[in-house]
Amino acid sequence: MLSIHEPNIAAPLLVEFDVSINFMGMAIGSQGANITSARSLDGIKDIILDESTRNQGFCKFKVFSF
Repeated sequence: MLSIHEPNIAAPLLVEFDVSINFMGMAIGSQGANITSARSLDGIKDIILDESTRNQGFCKFKVFSF
């Protein structure tokens, strides 16, 4: 019988979510504390804040993990 071995390799992951500009202060935290804390979590490669949609009432967070 043929056995297939699947290696335990984690694929990179990107999660994007929108935050209303009314809640950006809470999302970022005092002096960026929440983002700094999130960046230090195991598996988090980077967090990018995209403010190009601010005039539409929201900003986009992009969280990269591996």
